Amino acid sequence: IMLSAPNDPEFEAWTLTRTADIGDFTLEGIGPGEEINTTSTNPLKNYFSYARCEDVVTADDAAKDTDPAQARQAVITTFDGFTYNLDIGSKTPEAPATPGAPAPPQNYFLSVKVAAELAKERPKVVEETEEQAKAADEKFQEKLKTLEEKLAREQGFQGRTFEVTQWTVNALLKARADLAKPRTAAPGADTGVPSPNFKGVEGRTPPVPFPLQGNPNP
Repeated sequence: IMLSAPNDPEFEAWTLTRTADIGDFTLEGIGPGEEINTTSTNPLKNYFSYARCEDVVTADDAAKDTDPAQARQAVITTFDGFTYNLDIGSKTPEAPATPGAPAPPQNYFLSVKVAAELAKERPKVVEETEEQAKAADEKFQEKLKTLEEKLAREQGFQGRTFEVTQWTVNALLKARADLAKPRTAAPGADTGVPSPNFKGVEGRTPPVPFPLQGNPNP
C-alpha cells in the first residue's frame, strides 16, 4: 500500500508492505527507535471490506467541491496480482441543516483504476506425476478464470466518481506519524534507567528456613 499527496508538499508519503496475506505490515523507512502502530495498520489488512458508496457524481462536480491540497493518491497491490489506483479527495463540508446542529459527516470523492498481471500458466513441478500435473493444471485454470472475471467486473467501475463516507477511507488516509510510534522496551529489558521506585540495595542476613513437612512441591 502506498499513499501520496500530489498537491501537498508537506505531506510525507509512505509505503506499507507485507510478505503474506495474513501477515503484519512493515513501514518502509521505519527507524531503529520506531515500531509499527498496529492500531493504525491492522484495519488495512481487510481494507476493501469496508467499501460503501453513497452516490455517483460527475468528475466535474467532484472537482468543484474538492480542495486540491487535500487530494490523495493510493496504490494497493494484492497477492493475486491486482493493482488498484485510487484518487481520493475530501468533499467540501456541508452546512448543518439546522443552525447550531452538528455538521454532517465528512464525505469523500473516490475514483479507481484496476489492472492485473495474471500468470497464464502454472509453474511445473519436477517430481509430480502426470495425474497430479493434470489436476493441478485444472485447478490453476479455474482460479485464473475466476480472477479474469473479477478483473473484468471491477474494471467496470472505472471512469466513475463515487461519493463515499469517511468510514470508507479513514483507515487509508493516515499520516506517516500515525503508522509508527516510539519503540517500547520489552518487559524485563535493562534500559539502564533506574525505576522510580528503586531504593538501592540493602544487605541483610537471609532468614533460616524451617524444615518442610511432607511434599515440598504443592
